[in-house]
Amino acid sequence: MSDEKKQLSEQRRRLFNLIQFGTVVDAKYEESLLEVRIGPEEKDEEKESISVKVWLPWLQARAGHDWEWWAPEIDEQVMILSPGGDVKQGIVIGGFPYKNDKADPKIDFLRTGGDEAKTTIARGVKVEGKARTLHQRHYEDGTVISYDKSLHLFKAVFAGDDGAKKPFIVTELDAKTGVLSLRIVKGVKIDIGELDDKAALKGDPLISLDLDSEGKKITLMTGECELAITPKEELKLAVDGKLTMAATGDVGITTDGNLNATVTGDAIIKADGDITLEGANVTIKSSGDFKVDAGGNVEIKGSAIEMK
Repeated sequence: MSDEKKQLSEQRRRLFNLIQFGTVVDAKYEESLLEVRIGPEEKDEEKESISVKVWLPWLQARAGHDWEWWAPEIDEQVMILSPGGDVKQGIVIGGFPYKNDKADPKIDFLRTGGDEAKTTIARGVKVEGKARTLHQRHYEDGTVISYDKSLHLFKAVFAGDDGAKKPFIVTELDAKTGVLSLRIVKGVKIDIGELDDKAALKGDPLISLDLDSEGKKITLMTGECELAITPKEELKLAVDGKLTMAATGDVGITTDGNLNATVTGDAIIKADGDITLEGANVTIKSSGDFKVDAGGNVEIKGSAIEMK
């Protein structure tokens, strides 16, 4: 073969190798390398071609001060870009959807209206959003993180560790309405506290919210801090069952207005120590019997005492 033909053949080979398609067959994640098979899995008798395997890096979305890690997986279909047609200098770009990863044909990907838009994407996972403006990530354990910039809606669905790929915690932030919702399954504890240098919880939690496994009891606990509830308007606490307040220290109730306590049943106040009622005027009224029962002395003092 003449030198001219060899040169032309080499140019054709390099041109052919500029863009190739392959499949990931192995990985060295600690080195950020993938082994990619280019060509058919077995020898093609008609085309007399065999596959080539080569170790290559893959393209990261960002790799500076801002960075993202999302490694391709084995058996994932990818594209290889080879500068100058040299496959050994190539870089992996991926991946391409699996054969069954098809969007719902009923969805119009170019529509621009309708905040109620629903989209069905890869592997049958239904999400809120429009395919054109939706950024979504799916993880093998069932966790899904998505953001739709047209709806200003962020949603994270975290799967449990039981292998069932079912939602364990769902958090959603709607920037249009300003509503942050958090939905959890039974038996979840939420800790709020300070972080150390390693982004781990520092010391005991400042606040812990615990939902028991039966979903019947919610416990709010605070650490060495003050829990203050300060509404500008009315604070209302309503329960259908029993309301219990217990403290190992003092309990103080202070108001600039009136303090009213109304019950339809019995009202019982018990103390191991003294009970003191003090005021400019103290009035005790009863529509029925009024009974004072003391194991010791009962003392009533006043400039004027009237009993009817």
